[in-house]
Amino acid sequence: MKCNKCDKEKNKIDFYAKDKTCKDCRKEMVRINREKNAEYYRKYDKDRFKNDPMVSARHKRYQKTESGKASVIKSKKKWQEQNPVKRAVHVITGNAIRSGRISKEPCEVCGSKSRIHAHHDDYSKPLEVRWLCAKHHQEWHDINGEGLIL
Repeated sequence: MKCNKCDKEKNKIDFYAKDKTCKDCRKEMVRINREKNAEYYRKYDKDRFKNDPMVSARHKRYQKTESGKASVIKSKKKWQEQNPVKRAVHVITGNAIRSGRISKEPCEVCGSKSRIHAHHDDYSKPLEVRWLCAKHHQEWHDINGEGLIL
C-alpha cells in the first residue's frame, strides 16, 4: 500500500484499518495537532481525568503499584523543591494546628467539615488562613490563581 502523506510504499500492517495514511505519518499528524491545540487538549485531558470513571479507576490502580508509589513520591519531592516557601508555610500551619494555636473550621463557602484545607491568600502570613473544602479551594485557585508569595 502507498501512504497518501509520505508517498512511500509500505506493508498493510503499517496502516490503521480503513486509513490511507501510514501509522508513522498519522502519529506525526496527531502530535503536531496536539502541540498546536495544546490548551484545548490540556483542558480536555483534565476534564476526562476528572469525569471518566474508567480513567480514574485506572489511575487509582496505578497509584497502588510500586512504580505508581514511586511516581507519587517523585512528584511530591519535585513540588517541594520547586516551592520551598509554600512547603515551609504548610509545615508551619500543620505544626500550629497540631499544637492548638489554630484550629480547623468548616468551609467558609459551604460549611462542609470534610477535607478542609488551610488556604493562604498571602504566604508571608503563614497563620492567616481561610478554611475551604477541597472543592472550593480548587475553585478559588481556578479563579484567582496562586496566593501571594514574597
